[in-house]
Amino acid sequence: MLFRSDPEGSANRDYAGTLRKLRGDYTKSFPSVHVAHDVTANVKARLSWSTSFGRPALNNAMPNETANETNQTLTVSNPSLLPQSAVNLDASLEYYFEPVGSLSVSWFRKRIRDYIITGTNVGTVPSGNDNGFNGEYSGFTLLSSSNAGTATVNGWEFAYQQQFTFLPGLLKGLGAALNYTLLEASGNFGGATNRSTGQVPGFIPRTGNATLSWRYRRFSTRVLYNYVGSYITSYNAATPGYSAYRFAYRTVNLGVTWQLRPSVQLTADVSNLFNEPQRTYPTIHVTGTKGKTTTSRLAAAIACAHGLPTGLYTSPHLLSVTERMQVCGEPIAEADFADEYERLLPFLTTVDQRVGQVTYFEAITTLGLLWFADKPVDLAVVEVGMGGTDRKSTRLNSSH
Repeated sequence: MLFRSDPEGSANRDYAGTLRKLRGDYTKSFPSVHVAHDVTANVKARLSWSTSFGRPALNNAMPNETANETNQTLTVSNPSLLPQSAVNLDASLEYYFEPVGSLSVSWFRKRIRDYIITGTNVGTVPSGNDNGFNGEYSGFTLLSSSNAGTATVNGWEFAYQQQFTFLPGLLKGLGAALNYTLLEASGNFGGATNRSTGQVPGFIPRTGNATLSWRYRRFSTRVLYNYVGSYITSYNAATPGYSAYRFAYRTVNLGVTWQLRPSVQLTADVSNLFNEPQRTYPTIHVTGTKGKTTTSRLAAAIACAHGLPTGLYTSPHLLSVTERMQVCGEPIAEADFADEYERLLPFLTTVDQRVGQVTYFEAITTLGLLWFADKPVDLAVVEVGMGGTDRKSTRLNSSH
């Protein structure tokens, strides 16, 4: 017996009560003016006015919804988002000196419109089977992204670089470079209050780099120190306490190069030489002989009750491994667990091959901490596993 397929009819029958249409389009032009002037033979001044824009993340164009049963919210994507646009003003003064050196100071100002805000309250899900969600989520608060804000960024950048060819012997191969950037930001996100420096997502108030290099014949080496100050990564308009931050990050990188011939060179680089962790949230680490799970759950519940998105990691589980990790009472969904594992698998494989087999506890704990960072959370409460100091959860840089 043959059956004729009807994919269009099947789609219409399956999604007849959930169809939602959103449209958006835009056309942009980007004029700019740049002026340079030689103040002296060694001093150059530059001034520029320009425009630019940044497109929304592509996942906004995909139909997606995420329900939070605890908070009674439903977050949906917004394919009609406009790009963020900016008007930029830059001015710099550069001084060039012998031998092979420069010193510069720059000032810049950026005015951003149509700033993209996540977690904006866009209404309430109506009741009825034709509410766009097949009758589900009635009364839930609808959250989405919107072009609801403006932001202004002022900043200074200082830079220095030089080759020390005037030094004797092997030291003449030394070189150094320094730069440091300071940002001051403010923004309005559709409310009555402006937010200031450290509260505008995507802008890092303090960054800096320092490089020391040395070259001798075919061999060269370099050491790079990088500093990234603490900053906000996402701002939640509905619940500011759900905004996510990154801690300050300091790394040292090392590189060496051997020039085999003019067209061929061998390079080896070591990133993050001292294994500096990139921290996205503080942790409370609970250990002891009895009552660890109860204490962990109580600490997480208190934090959630005070408006902090809090991750809770406990072990072992009873029915499903997803019980081990949750945010304010909501365990990780099976689909999210699979996505996080897929992201983590290449790194687990590398450790298996180069260091030794990753244990079940190590893999699941790492997955949970990664999920907390992606949510994101403001705090994680982590119960130490059986075995105390032998458990890898003790590698956490705990706050308490």
